[in-house]
Amino acid sequence: MKRILFVLMIALGFQMAKAQDMNVSPETSFASLKKKIAKSDAEIQDPKKNVAPKTWFNRGEVMQEAFEVNNTKLLRKDMPASQVKLFFKNPIQTETKQLPDGTTEQIYIYYGINITVKNDVVTDWEETKNVVDNPLDKAYEAFQKTIQLDADKKFEKKLIKPLEELKEQYKRLGVYYFEKEKYSDAYKNFDQILSIDELPMINTKDTLIMYYSGISAYLAKEYKAALVDFEKTKALNYPESKLYYYIEQTYLAMGDTTQALSAIKEGYNKNPNDNLLVIEMVNLYIKMNESKSAISYLKQAKALDPTNKTLYFAEGSLWDKLDNADSAKIAYEGALKIDPNYFDAAYNLGVLYYNQAVKMYDLANKESETKAYLEKKTKADDELKMAVPYMEKAHQINPKDQPTMQTLKTLYYRLKMQDKLQEIKKELGE
Repeated sequence: MKRILFVLMIALGFQMAKAQDMNVSPETSFASLKKKIAKSDAEIQDPKKNVAPKTWFNRGEVMQEAFEVNNTKLLRKDMPASQVKLFFKNPIQTETKQLPDGTTEQIYIYYGINITVKNDVVTDWEETKNVVDNPLDKAYEAFQKTIQLDADKKFEKKLIKPLEELKEQYKRLGVYYFEKEKYSDAYKNFDQILSIDELPMINTKDTLIMYYSGISAYLAKEYKAALVDFEKTKALNYPESKLYYYIEQTYLAMGDTTQALSAIKEGYNKNPNDNLLVIEMVNLYIKMNESKSAISYLKQAKALDPTNKTLYFAEGSLWDKLDNADSAKIAYEGALKIDPNYFDAAYNLGVLYYNQAVKMYDLANKESETKAYLEKKTKADDELKMAVPYMEKAHQINPKDQPTMQTLKTLYYRLKMQDKLQEIKKELGE
């Protein structure tokens, strides 16, 4: 998901306006904001002030200010440590932490926030003190209350700027949670943006946020919510073809193969040259045990990506499943031509020749005449010999693979290759 996040971060941008005054101590900022919030709490308890839209408008702005108390707006991943100290000054304390991989990271401890640095760049941060819980949600509730009480629409234009800023704040928080793989929290924040977009004074459709809201819900296993966002995004003609992949994956997670196939087919019909969608068609048909349909799409996938060895391997496996050994051999050979050290293709080719030889031995054993038996047995021996170089290649690629070694042992035994039989037995510890 790192690539997805990178795209999202570019779309959101990096803004540094309206952070707390860095010349004011964090303790002073906290104390000042606590006074403002206490004043706002008192005002909404006052019967007269409680029904005034200005009371709630001011409360919304105070809550937005509270969200910025730790200056997280100044932070970004890969930010140089020198900039951290420029903006935040020297930390109160620095802790060094040893990581499992043997490397170390530093934690800059400030009043209200810890910033993690590794290799002189920011990798994470965590707020340790807050003026108030869930300030953004409280801000949004206050602005909604403002709209509700603003019968004369005097605050309609005034609300546009703080609501747009609130969207940006929700974006930042959503990205933060997304990167920490807290997808349910990321979804809640992205979903709030979509809710703000529906307000009359905003009235916009942000398909990028809809898309990532859906992805977040999908990753959080909130599949029904994901589908709602994906379908809205699709209805607005969002150009990202991967949208159909996510719709398909969501339906599969819900156990609905029929809708999954319908979704991926729709995406494929709109984007026939998108190999991700083509390959998903293949995967879905394989899951549905429709090997012939899968092979037809595999051929298209190979045409779009002729150097993808796994496509050739998948085709070989499907032909093998359909009992078409000749086509399977061609496909596996194609995979090995792309990557001569492709273990799976070498192993499967060896097994394919081995299994074909077994069938030929069975036919030979049914012959009652010696001449016919010997002719068929000789052909079976020749087929079995074909398995040897591929199985030896697989063993060379992965010398510790037990099934390969056991198969080689059987091949050497049946073909009376005594020297090699003793060698493989020794490797097997026999």
